Amino acid sequence: LATPPTSAQIEAARNYNAAAGGQTFIVMYDGQIIAESYANGGYESRRQLLASGTKGLTGMIGAMAASDGIINLAEPVALNAITEWQGHPQKSLITYRHLLTMSSGLRELNNLTSWTDYLAAPVDYPAGTVYVYSVDPNIFCLALDRRLGGESV
Repeated sequence: LATPPTSAQIEAARNYNAAAGGQTFIVMYDGQIIAESYANGGYESRRQLLASGTKGLTGMIGAMAASDGIINLAEPVALNAITEWQGHPQKSLITYRHLLTMSSGLRELNNLTSWTDYLAAPVDYPAGTVYVYSVDPNIFCLALDRRLGGESV
């Protein structure tokens, strides 16, 4: 936007967010937070499960990382990020693209507590052959975190 949203626009969005069950409302303009509030049990330090929202956000981050040369989408993640998979005959072939397109072939695992828990998922299909709505983007985030070497996404 060329100009920041008006107070009326922000308030309308805030009200919609709260009415739809939203817990966190943040508006940024030109790199600065210009409005922030919490409702429906939300608060600033609360960890929030994003569920499927993570998949869309991760896709955008993946595209930016590829564009910036941080990752090569065709490169297997085992080469320099998910080194635990280097000796596995199937997991060693999983690429960044497979993780971003949920075609890694890994079994869907739900409600795990950390990214590294997903690394133990069994392989159900060869990488790139079957789409499974899954948590592959979580593994992508772990791989990117390792590639960034301490730099924050």
